[in-house]
Amino acid sequence: MARCFVALACALLLFAPHTTFAGVEEDETLLDAADDGLVQEAEDALNDGADANAADEGRMTPLHYAAKGGHAGVALLLLRHGGNCTLRNDEARRPVEMAAAGPTRRLLAMGPSIPRGAEGDSDWFLAARELVVQAAVTRKKRAAAARRKDCDMLALCRAARNGDVAELAATLKKLKGKAAAKVDVRDRTEATPLHRAAMNGQVEAVALLLAAGADWTLKNGGGRTALQLAAGIAKVEALLRIADASPRKPTKKKRQQPAECARMALCDAAQRGALAEVSRLLDGGERTNDRDMKGFTPLQRAAQGGFAAVVGALLAGKASVNLHGKGGFTALHWAATNGHETALKALLGAKGVRVNAGDDYDYTALHEAASQGHAAVARLLIEAGADVHAKDRDGKEALDLARMDDVQELLEKATGEQQHRSEDEVQKLMGREL
Repeated sequence: MARCFVALACALLLFAPHTTFAGVEEDETLLDAADDGLVQEAEDALNDGADANAADEGRMTPLHYAAKGGHAGVALLLLRHGGNCTLRNDEARRPVEMAAAGPTRRLLAMGPSIPRGAEGDSDWFLAARELVVQAAVTRKKRAAAARRKDCDMLALCRAARNGDVAELAATLKKLKGKAAAKVDVRDRTEATPLHRAAMNGQVEAVALLLAAGADWTLKNGGGRTALQLAAGIAKVEALLRIADASPRKPTKKKRQQPAECARMALCDAAQRGALAEVSRLLDGGERTNDRDMKGFTPLQRAAQGGFAAVVGALLAGKASVNLHGKGGFTALHWAATNGHETALKALLGAKGVRVNAGDDYDYTALHEAASQGHAAVARLLIEAGADVHAKDRDGKEALDLARMDDVQELLEKATGEQQHRSEDEVQKLMGREL
């Protein structure tokens, strides 16, 4: 029994995807530090053995979190420790796609070209350090803007509570154009300006806030609406009852319709690899190309998990193999990036499959396989006609993204063969013209 367990553990280690899921304390510490922008804590975690490419349940790596928060210093640290900026999260987004336009995004765009041992006065390192400095300046400016916004929100609550109509009007004017959501800002007790004005009997403030679009149906931290808080204050009650009786009602979230629930059922079953359930739903007439709430089709979900049998069932049920989902990913992209050979074979056998389809950044499935080090998958794609010269938005071919020696050798060989083939075709064409 023990031997079986050891063998199973070894197999899992051998065939696990390049990205590992955070399961140790150091990895979780690194993910938290990247999310919070704590460079020293991130460095300590890396020195303690944390994986720079560890991922959580949403396949978010430390670089994803650093990018999302605009933490260029952490991003640079991760890149120097082998952070892979080509990894995708569950929504098919690379770190660079999560960063706002600015220095952090430019730094991550430089990531794939980082030279080994980039330190000190190397051009790459100096350029990266300059971007980190720029990012720090940008972050300070944004923090100052956020503080100014917080002051405006506090002024709104204070003026409503005190019935200072002049200050209230001035603050609302300052927020004009974005006041629809801001007029209902909440303080630490979850009370809105309207709650504060109503409970303090500030009639003019209540009227002004209602005219500005305040939502009178919202409840404070104690579960009470403005009308309930105004109990006994006749004029305020009257204003709020008039608002409550008006035909204009605050927008409510749309309930999920039964058709949406059914659509989610097929995607959920495909994501779990539940072949029997998928077959039952298909037999019941479920549409194979509907998308779930995150924009995935059932085929993309099955390819993402490497469930070849489910992929086959969905293709037999007329699922479209070339539909693009999150980030422009097709099912082929998902099978390639996760190294699922069997699922990839099933997809490549589908009629009309576009092996060179690009995502939103013009990455083909071969780009994905190369960047993740999946040599066997790359070989299958090349045999199916993948173009090794296809370029992404940054002008990079699959070979430019390959880090593993076996993938590099495979792509170099394929590049030479495709180049030779192209030259032969040109010669034949010229011979016909002569």
